[in-house]
Amino acid sequence: MSPLNLSAHHAHILIGDFNSAYESILETVTAVIGQPALRHPDVWVEFFPAFKVDHSRLVKERQQSRPVAAERKFFVLGLGSITVAAQNALLKVLEEPSSLTTIILVASSSRLFLPTVLSRCQLVSSEFTKPPILPDSEIWLDASKSERLAMTSTWRLDKKLTKSFTQDFLNSLELSLASQLPAARLALPLVTARKYIYDQAFMPKLVFEYLALTLPSRR
Repeated sequence: MSPLNLSAHHAHILIGDFNSAYESILETVTAVIGQPALRHPDVWVEFFPAFKVDHSRLVKERQQSRPVAAERKFFVLGLGSITVAAQNALLKVLEEPSSLTTIILVASSSRLFLPTVLSRCQLVSSEFTKPPILPDSEIWLDASKSERLAMTSTWRLDKKLTKSFTQDFLNSLELSLASQLPAARLALPLVTARKYIYDQAFMPKLVFEYLALTLPSRR
């Protein structure tokens, strides 16, 4: 992996947590364009809990337009998950890149991507690549459904169930489980949980109760 160098390649994949990494990415973009990147008309920042074919088509469509205020456009896109069909559609963009657009994809793991997609992007290292594994998540993974629900109730009483804690907990679960259980068994519960985080009516207790009942145990 290499550091983020926006002049070195037209497409980058940064492995890490989108909420932690995007501010650092925007600082880099700001330095390149010489203008604040946040809410800049040529900087598209968005998180997709589930990136699908229509989203790939939107990337292609937006790439074809010219910059408004800067010399280049920058797409900073967080991916909770991405379908195979979406990646195949995105390949057309990556294989025929616009000289006026730089794409930065942020995902929790390189395992989300097809080898063909990875080969057309620069894999980026960052301080957000390896978030810590939380002790609570390790206990959670070995607990029964009833024990997990009891832990959730305790955390709720302790006012521990914040959005930040939920995001860190999901990151930790993914790191712990990545090499232990088949990816197919993990994908749906974790992707669904991340969707809940970005819902306007986000309720941490419901996210943890959902995970307690659906995520496979290591027992």
